[in-house]
Amino acid sequence: MRHCAAGEQVPILVYEAGEALRFDEVSIRIGLRGVVNVMRELGMLTLKRKPPKKSVILRSISWLRAPSSGIARMLSKLGDMVSKGDVLAHVGDAGGKGEQPLDF
Repeated sequence: MRHCAAGEQVPILVYEAGEALRFDEVSIRIGLRGVVNVMRELGMLTLKRKPPKKSVILRSISWLRAPSSGIARMLSKLGDMVSKGDVLAHVGDAGGKGEQPLDF
């Protein structure tokens, strides 16, 4: 690969790690992360990094109980910011009938 790239005057970056004839999962993960970072820096990939979530200090907690037993169909994910009145899930039977909202 290096010989062909040099013959075409194409710059190449080769990552070598681990042992011969073996796959080293840690080295593969590190190498993949590095290659993707280089490609992003060169503009070959878009920056898909999500901005970090804003930190929140909780002064109290409370429990929220479902209005009835059943299967919950979640509308919010773990870590989502919610406000009073937001519907977090719908609780109903296995057929999806008789659903009741679970609001905050």
